[in-house]
Amino acid sequence: GAIEARASVSWPRQGTFNLNLQGLNTGVADDFVKTNYPAISLNALETSGGWSNGPVQFKLTLDASAAAGDQTFLPAPLRVRLQAAAIADGLVVSNLVATSQGSRLLNALGSLPVCLDPLAATNQLRILPDKPLRFHAVTAPGGVMWGALARVSGLELVNPNFTIDVAGTWAAPLGKLRLRADRVELVRYTNAVAPVLQDLELALEVDPQKARLTTGELLAQGEPVSFTGELPLGRDFWLRLRRRQVPDWTQARASLQVENADLAAFEPLVPKVLAPQGQASIHLALLPGGDLE
Repeated sequence: GAIEARASVSWPRQGTFNLNLQGLNTGVADDFVKTNYPAISLNALETSGGWSNGPVQFKLTLDASAAAGDQTFLPAPLRVRLQAAAIADGLVVSNLVATSQGSRLLNALGSLPVCLDPLAATNQLRILPDKPLRFHAVTAPGGVMWGALARVSGLELVNPNFTIDVAGTWAAPLGKLRLRADRVELVRYTNAVAPVLQDLELALEVDPQKARLTTGELLAQGEPVSFTGELPLGRDFWLRLRRRQVPDWTQARASLQVENADLAAFEPLVPKVLAPQGQASIHLALLPGGDLE
């Protein structure tokens, strides 16, 4: 590997820097330190920038890869490439791409209004609450993430597509998440006949005050099922998360609807309970306090 570094600093008022790393690998330490983590290769890292009586501004290019490791965490090699820059309005990620075995797993870009200000007496890493916040990420089917999710949760999503969009400001952010999958397979289901779950679509909107599942749809045994939900958030919710406490779900709302479903479709799942004839509709609502109607 190779390391090239230059810097001229008059702390904290001003400074310039330039760093170039090539071909560094954590595997060189395997003879001295044994770990269970996969070997990481820093193929290339180039950054240059500086500051003068203000926040640090820089450009960054990164190319790194990780060897396959634990089957649950990283069953296949991973490569990450990043292009980013720090400007007056924050950190701009112009391209973030993760690939594995030639397939693209993740593509992301956006702007995060944060800055590093050496002149600040405290909180040198500052959040810019009123500057625009923008982030967009898309995952591809067949990625490492989906395999790990299946092993941990027991749910395997066939041909999944997940997008996340964040907009607004740090003071008033709005997040939108959308998930689609052709099929959901219950990999840990032990009964003789597993339910057929197809055409899953979820849409979730999150702001500081509430999270809303605006779209929840799938076909269960070929019959349409729809569901929505809402959970008030507020200051108490985020405080509980920071303290690693279970959120208060008692104020949640949810609804489930099945319209005129053919019972014959569900008879193979519970043949001793259902007769293969007739139709049924279900309308369930969960109200704050845990009441059902």
